[in-house]
Amino acid sequence: MGRRGKENLVQAAIISALEVYCSVPGRPQLRHFSTYANQQGARMRQYCGDIVGMLDDAQALLLEVKERDCAANVLWEFDHEQFLDNVLFQELGVPIAYAYNLVPQLEYHCMPRKMRWPEVTLSQVMRAVPKELPGQRPAVDSHESLLDWLNRQEGEDAAANFGRIHGALQGPGDLRNGILVLLYGVSQNVIMPLTPSELNQVVKWLSNNSRLQPQHMGKLQTILGESAAVFNTFSQARPAPIVSPPIDDQYDDDSFDGPSGMSL
Repeated sequence: MGRRGKENLVQAAIISALEVYCSVPGRPQLRHFSTYANQQGARMRQYCGDIVGMLDDAQALLLEVKERDCAANVLWEFDHEQFLDNVLFQELGVPIAYAYNLVPQLEYHCMPRKMRWPEVTLSQVMRAVPKELPGQRPAVDSHESLLDWLNRQEGEDAAANFGRIHGALQGPGDLRNGILVLLYGVSQNVIMPLTPSELNQVVKWLSNNSRLQPQHMGKLQTILGESAAVFNTFSQARPAPIVSPPIDDQYDDDSFDGPSGMSL
């Protein structure tokens, strides 16, 4: 099986485990949306992760899934340009994180499965924000499991902003990059005073444009004031963070089709 196929297996295990785990009463309820490769990227209307979800309609679950070669501790599908984009989103407050397998075979793929296979599977998936990854060889010992993260439910809380713009969002499929920056990069003190008309206008501009034109930026500045500057970051050059150099791929694999990330 090619590496992309193995990555798909990891993603399928994560989604299935999340669906069952979050269906238990008392736990955060999940609505999720799996993106296609051509929908991912760094533009306003694209998605910054493979798995995009909402927990209790109050917090975003954003995961970029990678398959880890456990023997070599390498993420062979690691995309450096995509990584730089994700670092930028992290700097804007967007809770994007990488998710990868801790063990060669996740419990989801074992037959017969253990009774508590969702919990076991999620404990075998590690989660790391981009700057803590920090490259093609993940710092496994310093990362927490996806299960631990779900139990803590910590991170940037956008519950107030989620509630304010909830009427303009139909589901997790609406959590495109522009909307995520609005949720996590703009203070609720700026969002709260907006009228429903102003809010809908902002959401419309961010949802319908891959790039904001000067006229859109002018209108955003009128409504959001200085906070509109956060959207300039999509076109601003940023110094590249220090990461480990790419690892030469010594395995023959005809199914590898190259990186799919898109630079800003």
